[in-house]
Amino acid sequence: MLGQWVTSVSTAYLASGLAHEAHHCRLYWSYREREPRREVPREVFTGEEAERQCLEYQIAVLKQLGETEEVTERVRESIKTGYWNVAWHERTW
Repeated sequence: MLGQWVTSVSTAYLASGLAHEAHHCRLYWSYREREPRREVPREVFTGEEAERQCLEYQIAVLKQLGETEEVTERVRESIKTGYWNVAWHERTW
């Protein structure tokens, strides 16, 4: 499911990635609970602002787990890549 790359990253990094994805779910379900009769707009849980929030949460988890500043900075800088605009079937990470 995850691929060979997981052998080259820390357990903290993997855990932070799961936290990042869980935060997307939190954004979705928080809106849904507030507005049960409305469809959840995609921008609530995806897109640049949602990714920014998820990355900040991921960074907080990385710090809590004792990851290096180098790794947290790399995660912080990833917002500049626009990775969320790459179609799922074209992603290689």
